[in-house]
Amino acid sequence: MYFFKIIKLLSTFFSFLPHLLFFFIFSFSYLYNAFSVDIKELSQYSPRKTTVIYDNEKNRLSNLFYKEHRLYVPFDEIPPILVTSVLRKEDISFYHHPGICVKSIMRAALRDIFDMHFTQGGSTITQQLVKTKLLSRDKRIVRKLKEVFASLTLEQKLTKNEILEYYLNEISYGNNYLGVKTAAQGYFHKELSSLSLKEIAMLTIIPNAPSFYNPLRHYRRVSEKANKSLFKMYEAKEILEVEYLAAIKEMPRVYKSSLTQNILPFVSREVIFRLGGEIEGIKTNGYKIYTTIDPIVQKKVDDSILALCNKERMSILVIDKKTGGILALSDTKKHRFGLRFPSFLFDTAKDYAYFSRGNTLFPPYLVESVKDKKGDLVYVSESSIYRDRLKLDNVWKSYMIHIHKKEENSFTWWEKDGSVYYYLSGVYREIVVRSKGVKLKKEDIKKLLLSLL
Repeated sequence: MYFFKIIKLLSTFFSFLPHLLFFFIFSFSYLYNAFSVDIKELSQYSPRKTTVIYDNEKNRLSNLFYKEHRLYVPFDEIPPILVTSVLRKEDISFYHHPGICVKSIMRAALRDIFDMHFTQGGSTITQQLVKTKLLSRDKRIVRKLKEVFASLTLEQKLTKNEILEYYLNEISYGNNYLGVKTAAQGYFHKELSSLSLKEIAMLTIIPNAPSFYNPLRHYRRVSEKANKSLFKMYEAKEILEVEYLAAIKEMPRVYKSSLTQNILPFVSREVIFRLGGEIEGIKTNGYKIYTTIDPIVQKKVDDSILALCNKERMSILVIDKKTGGILALSDTKKHRFGLRFPSFLFDTAKDYAYFSRGNTLFPPYLVESVKDKKGDLVYVSESSIYRDRLKLDNVWKSYMIHIHKKEENSFTWWEKDGSVYYYLSGVYREIVVRSKGVKLKKEDIKKLLLSLL
């Protein structure tokens, strides 16, 4: 009796099964179309990247960026322990879910029902990336559904490592630092590979609430939270006991830095002026610009020129005689008005180099080379190219003998268009100065220039 009833019920169920499947498929398609989001901005991710200017020793001189300060880092350059720390804090099952974690969503939904308003997100790293880049941060149900569908779609387009790379380059760490590399250099003045365990744990904490966990304002709060995170990593056997005990005792120094970290603003403006027309997106494509500037010589020039003349205008160039590279450039008015360096002094130096050297192979230049984010050369100065060509044959050797045989510390001057020009040539450096309205003895000028050779 009961057996036949069960058979009848099963028969009825299977007769409606195609209709149920059709209903679920139709419902899913409708919801997908209704709440779908264009993920092109993430599937073809190309954010603004900060360009960095370096001196002749490859030390940072300045960051150049437009609106967003982001020092981009590819996934294979992110330390594994940092990845582990982020996943432990944000999304422990990241490599195992399809973009969403149903268990976390259900737990967050129950909590929201209990609290009678939206307080819990239950978001995976994929969802956080979608929310940060594509959607608003409100907690309405419609936005949440869009987030879910976009996350599922994104996981079909990108690998897990790509999603994690984009996430760690996109999220905010407060103080207008976008991305983990930017935060590491901004807060700790370190590369990612040099971070300590405690510094990594602190960086992991900040994105949850960048203002609340701002290490510049709430250092103790961030440090204590980081120690709790380190304990969880120790419990999970992701770090050794000796590492854990050393890390919780550490009190890393946190720096308050400007976004540009502009050591020599005058040089940065000159680089932008000279490359802006030749390099596309100089502030947004993440270039590495290598200059010929020697920061030690530059400081001497700035200190000397201000001490000697701080009322009228004086401009000065210090040039490496072997290469034509500009070691320092300064101008008295740039300290007061933020002016650009007078281009006519470059021309003067170039013209005089012709008469003093008897050739035009090495006109003065400021930028040695420019590399893109992949490390490929996109610009090399003409002077550098000529110099490298000379190195290939005996002309280079003959030229070096020629300049070293010239009289050391030869000093000359001339007047033109109401200005006085001075030129001092040593064995390794040459200096060109232009002064206007500066009432100084030539002996004082020569003494200044000799101190810079």
